[in-house]
Order: sequence, then C-alpha cells, then structure tokens
Amino acid sequence: MIDTHCHLDFHVLFDDIDNVIAKSRLAGVTRFIVPSVGSKNWHNIIKLSNDFIYPVFGIHPWLESFLPSDIDKLANIVKEHKPIAIGECGLDFYKNRDANLQKQVFAAQISLAQEYDLPLIIHSVKAVDQVWQMLKISNIRGVFHGFNGSLQQVTKILDAGFYIGVGGNITFAKANKIRELIKFVPMERILLETDSPDKGVYGADEKTPANIPLIARALGKIKNLEFSVVCDQSTMNAETLFNL
Repeated sequence: MIDTHCHLDFHVLFDDIDNVIAKSRLAGVTRFIVPSVGSKNWHNIIKLSNDFIYPVFGIHPWLESFLPSDIDKLANIVKEHKPIAIGECGLDFYKNRDANLQKQVFAAQISLAQEYDLPLIIHSVKAVDQVWQMLKISNIRGVFHGFNGSLQQVTKILDAGFYIGVGGNITFAKANKIRELIKFVPMERILLETDSPDKGVYGADEKTPANIPLIARALGKIKNLEFSVVCDQSTMNAETLFNL
C-alpha cells in the first residue's frame, strides 16, 4: 500500500524514521508520498527521498515563515529535484490568514505544476469553491487532500478528473457526514492517506503511515468492498495520478 500524504519530514517522525518505516512495512505500507509545507521542510524531504519515499515540494496556505523569495526558490527546487507533484498547496480560510496572498501563492504553484506537467496535492479548508474557481480553468490534475466538502462540490471535482484523499477521519464515530459523502466517490478516485503525524486513526496509539490498513478497512466497510480490493485499487490510483 501507499500512504499518499504523510509528513515524514516532521521531526516527530524524521527523528525516528527507520523505526517508522519498519513498522509501516510490517503493516503492508511500503511506499510514501511526502508533501512539504514550506521552504523550511524542503531540505529534510530531499534527504529522505529514495525509490520508495517520493518528494513533493510546495508552500502550504498557512504561509508560516513565508518569504516572497520562496516562490523562486520553489521553482528552482522543482527543476533540480524533480518531485512527483506540487504541494501541499491551496487555500485555508479557517484561520486568519491573508486571503489575497494565499491566492497569489496558490496561483504561482498552479502555474509551476502546469509548466512541469505535475499533479497538485491540494489543501482546502473553508475554501473549496474558491479553490475550484482557480483550478477549473487550469486543465490540471491532482488530489483534494482530506476533503470534507459537500456532495455538490465533490461532484464538480470528480467530473474534472480529480481524486479525493481519504484519511483517518472516517474511522471516528462522529464522522457520519464524511462517511456518507465517501459513498458517492468511486473507488477509482480515492487515495489513502494518514496525514501523519498530524492526524490519527481511531484505535491506533501512534500517528504514522502504519495506520493505512485501518483506514482501508474502514473504507471497505463504508463501500462494502473487500480489504484487498480497497488496497489494490487505491494503490493503482496513486500510481496513475503520480506516474509512479
């Protein structure tokens, strides 16, 4: 299986990376996609990258420690280190961040993805419609990471060929809304992700990629599919989107 969104570069995982990878492999998770949140993370992601840990470079919409020069630095990083995607990037209107600056930074990353023919890993919180307005004229592909919007919104996204990232939130008792929404998303458009170490899974003690099988089993229950079908199809989806 593939964890399509895990922050192995965050120190809680990075400092114990050999153990994290070993436990994940025992659980059947053998490949990892690592999106960045900003320039401070790029060095660790470059250091981690190998034939089973795939780099993704981008600037998160929270814009923590952001400098205008980071846009040019990102373009150079992408040119030199050849990531499999751009991200995570997008818009986040939940916290009090500069909306216009977010849009400028996101637009620059859309252009970069177009230039290098790469997919986007999209972060969208309280901003799905605004993200969609920026994407719909871009003729680009990608995944909405941790999507939690409406049926109308997800229909537009799917019709445009985007994928939906499904994570540990579907395992919690209060997550009825997202579970109902996921019933309408074809298995052919779903990617599995932990967003570790930020997000957890019900019943798991640690927040690591080793939790992907728990998410897969929960998804199988929602969609009435065998565990092996969920694993095989989600892996194929990731390979297709990210050209693995």
